[in-house]
Amino acid sequence: MSEEFNDGGPAFPVADTVVEDKIYHGSYNEAGHPGMSLRDYFAAKAMQGELSSQTDESVWTRTDGLARRAYVIADAMLKARKS
Repeated sequence: MSEEFNDGGPAFPVADTVVEDKIYHGSYNEAGHPGMSLRDYFAAKAMQGELSSQTDESVWTRTDGLARRAYVIADAMLKARKS
């Protein structure tokens, strides 16, 4: 990964919205929630792919290694988006 950390921003951002509150008879601004980062989303998808491709002969026994590999793949995907 580069010197500057890049998590890709939010994967599923929600815009700020004005909510009408019927109980208190007013409105307020509800801040959007950034949710998970795009890097985390990519890593989750990479991990899902790794786990679904296991065979009887090829099984991930070290989950820390699997998690690291998922983030290596996620970082490569973020880098590819910049090209």
